[in-house]
Amino acid sequence: MPDPTFAQIVSEDIKGKLEQRDQDILRLPENAGRWRTTLINIIQTVDEEIATINRSISSVLEMYPDFEANPVSKTLADKLAKTSRFRFHAEKRLAEAERILSLGAEVDPSLSLASFLKAAIEHHLSDKDDTEMGPDYHDERLRDALSGKWSF
Repeated sequence: MPDPTFAQIVSEDIKGKLEQRDQDILRLPENAGRWRTTLINIIQTVDEEIATINRSISSVLEMYPDFEANPVSKTLADKLAKTSRFRFHAEKRLAEAERILSLGAEVDPSLSLASFLKAAIEHHLSDKDDTEMGPDYHDERLRDALSGKWSF
């Protein structure tokens, strides 16, 4: 797979928009090195973007030093927050890639948060099915989530 395509897949994973099957492929031990390298490149690019945004903010603050209210536009502040949040999630993925590389094998899937939450939802729904109360609105949404459908 070409590097730009792989980088796009990694980016979608960082955003949480990648299907579970594709996440599993990305996390295979044979992809961990490439995944790690791509994440490092993405983080460096995001760091440059954060620096550019911070320079823009500083410039605005220097141009309007006498403003009582913060003259930095909400758009610029929101962009900085969104970019910083993306970087945070990229760092989490980098730690995961490094863990896979250090272990030399794929991490046991039963240890993942997704597996834990899926088991918790299944147990909750099973308990609800065993009571007279029956499923409510939120239970139906959880059942949809188990099927890969977002209906909240």
